Amino acid sequence: FFYTVHADDTAELVMYDTAETLVIPQAVRGAAVVSAKIDGVEPYWWADETVEKLVVDDAFTAMPDINFTLSGFRNLREASVNGLASLPSFLGCESLRTVRCAGAQEIPANTFTGCTALTTVELGEGLKTIGEGAFTGCTALRELHIPAGTERVQYAFEGCTSLTVYFHGVSDEDWNRWTEEIFTET
Repeated sequence: FFYTVHADDTAELVMYDTAETLVIPQAVRGAAVVSAKIDGVEPYWWADETVEKLVVDDAFTAMPDINFTLSGFRNLREASVNGLASLPSFLGCESLRTVRCAGAQEIPANTFTGCTALTTVELGEGLKTIGEGAFTGCTALRELHIPAGTERVQYAFEGCTSLTVYFHGVSDEDWNRWTEEIFTET
């Protein structure tokens, strides 16, 4: 990594070298990583052709949200982002197959839009929100288990032609509300 350490003992990751596995650490030289400028759309900065696996340090659970996008990482196949409360955008990562995000509290709008090879998403019990269009066009996704305690699922599954969604621990009241939110555009 190339990084900048700021006077407030925070670090910003600004570039990485070519690698098949990209690991985003919790800290660099004792400074907490609070930003990672990772954007596969800017090939002059990022070697998006080589990255096949992303690992974000599980210790990020106590950290502020890390701000980055992985859009355009055409060969990214696997991501383990268990430590992030809010997921980065994987928009258009057409080779992405597996995502482990057990610590996620939010899956923002359009997070996995166009991830046509996505087959597995492992969600954790702390999930609160799935944003609008989060899984749009994920045609290979066969099943998704929404954990108990999830409070909001918006119109998130358009074009998921093979998907069965399992809701765990959902009250009748929430089910009726969600049916409208999930399957109706807002």
